[in-house]
Amino acid sequence: MNQAIIIGFVNNHHSMYKLLIDYFVELYGQVSFLTNHHNHDIISGQIDDIRVNLYKCDDKDESVSIKKNKELIDSHLTLIIDEYYNDYRHLYRVKYKCKKIIAIVHNPNKFYGEWNNRNVKNAIKGYFIRNYISQVSAFITLGPNIMAYFASLYNAKPIFYFPFEHG
Repeated sequence: MNQAIIIGFVNNHHSMYKLLIDYFVELYGQVSFLTNHHNHDIISGQIDDIRVNLYKCDDKDESVSIKKNKELIDSHLTLIIDEYYNDYRHLYRVKYKCKKIIAIVHNPNKFYGEWNNRNVKNAIKGYFIRNYISQVSAFITLGPNIMAYFASLYNAKPIFYFPFEHG
């Protein structure tokens, strides 16, 4: 079984993906990265490490790419997945087999805080996000302030911030 896979489809996040790849290669000795054409083309030019396996998806929809590559994803012990920007209901039936799932959260209000609003749309959205969260082992935020704020909203699972503190 492979150690870790990072999934990221957001075009302007390629710098963060490169840092995550570098960090998890050092931590696990090997990492896979599943992404779209745009990020693949940028990152492949920055990486010459044989310990990194790059996978390019042809689909424009994240949920389709995830479903098509489910076997690849499940062949890893750890999944690190960037915040999913599409409708979570498209991934409702996806159950990951990885032992550890780490979700990256950029905006805690969008990801978690909206559930407290008393409207039907947010209640339905919250239902699907809670299903997704039930599989997650830990969260990564993009800094200590965001981590502290996210922890004030949700503290049932470990929350870390990136770039990671060493110690």
